[in-house]
Amino acid sequence: MPRKLVYPKWFDQTPVTVNVTQGTNDQGEPLVVATYIGKCNHVEKSKTVRIGDGQYKKLAGSLTIRGDIAPGTATLAGVEGSVIIGGTTWEIFTAHRPKNPDGSVNHTKLELI
Repeated sequence: MPRKLVYPKWFDQTPVTVNVTQGTNDQGEPLVVATYIGKCNHVEKSKTVRIGDGQYKKLAGSLTIRGDIAPGTATLAGVEGSVIIGGTTWEIFTAHRPKNPDGSVNHTKLELI
């Protein structure tokens, strides 16, 4: 029987609001796929990643949230959105959902610009 990986609850200390959008509606407004209001582990460590064709993008940090923040979506590939932490707004650059051995989502990791 597969077991779940441990994600420590004390890890998440920072209050956050995450709005995940994907695509647009008929009026051109972004479609909100999921909204998460809760706690996260926020790390403000900047790094530069190569995005292709010799272009580089500077990331402002990342955050990790226990569980799945968008359970209705099959994948987080190509998602956009915003993250609000302490009155500061960041844009979502990439999103990852590592899985447990039983197929459930262990945590959600968002990289921010």
